[in-house]
Amino acid sequence: MRSLGLFIIILILASCNSNSEQNQQARVIYQPAYATAFRIVEMQGDTLIEILKNSQVIQRESCKKKPQNLAVFSTTHIHYLSQLNFQNTLVATVYGSRVDDSVVRERIRNNQCVNWENTEVSKEQVAVSGAQGILSLPYEGRNWKSFFPEMPVLPMFEYEERHPLGRAEWLVAVGFFMGKSKQSIDAFKQIENKYMSHKVEQASQPKVAVLAYSGSAWTIAPSQSFWSVLLANAGGTYLGCEGDKSQEYDTEQVIELLNQADVYLEVNYREGDTHFDLNDLNPKLSAYFQTNKKSVFGCNTAMNGFFGPALLEPDVLLLELKNQLSNSNSESKYFQKLNSAN
Repeated sequence: MRSLGLFIIILILASCNSNSEQNQQARVIYQPAYATAFRIVEMQGDTLIEILKNSQVIQRESCKKKPQNLAVFSTTHIHYLSQLNFQNTLVATVYGSRVDDSVVRERIRNNQCVNWENTEVSKEQVAVSGAQGILSLPYEGRNWKSFFPEMPVLPMFEYEERHPLGRAEWLVAVGFFMGKSKQSIDAFKQIENKYMSHKVEQASQPKVAVLAYSGSAWTIAPSQSFWSVLLANAGGTYLGCEGDKSQEYDTEQVIELLNQADVYLEVNYREGDTHFDLNDLNPKLSAYFQTNKKSVFGCNTAMNGFFGPALLEPDVLLLELKNQLSNSNSESKYFQKLNSAN
């Protein structure tokens, strides 16, 4: 009995030793400066993309296979491919009618890229598309890795990043995934340098309310969020909600928030509508701004690429927002002035 106990202890110690050696072999080779949901490590001779949640590893994806044919489940992610000149690897995408990249549009027209048009895609459709790898959209709910365990799948969590440069830094994850690590790191450094050149260190700090309007309700992001970082870097102060999740506000709550603000920025989705002015706001807000003189801006995400190219040009977002807060008359792609407090 004593020898059996000794044998079990030896086995446990051997297992601990093995785990310790394996952990020692894991070496971080790229630690993002801004992104929090991924990092790149080397382990046992393989380069791995580690996906993180609350600093804990939830998935690892090997970079060995370097897929040459890709399927994407968000047109947003096509812009990462465009930045690295990988559009010709795309063989399938959702919502092809929304794609604004000319190379990808041509591939769709020439039947070189399947247009699924919506997100209701079956595993059989993916299988026949010719895809050798997937850029997946985690919040859609399907685990494509479970359907295709041998296929490289990179879950894109860029939308969870709070820092504008953190969202852009996912370019590096895509670069390692596709076998272009150096090119992607160099490209990101250029984005970072341009962003930092526009960052405001000291400013007057106007208070800014940013609300997403769906046509029936307003949604506000938490005080610690993408908007808080971007506005602080542009010279403003973001008025967010408490907690760590977005909240819906009714009209009364919105008016109360606006009473504290110097500037109002409404983010909406008005497809096909190129004209947007103060009268297009909710009638109660339009009436409010007739008597309360505050600067008002609009961001129509359906028309300006806010969820597309803006991910990889956060420097443009920053510069335009900084100009608008300082009452500059310069043109803006993303933020349209609807009126002025002056």
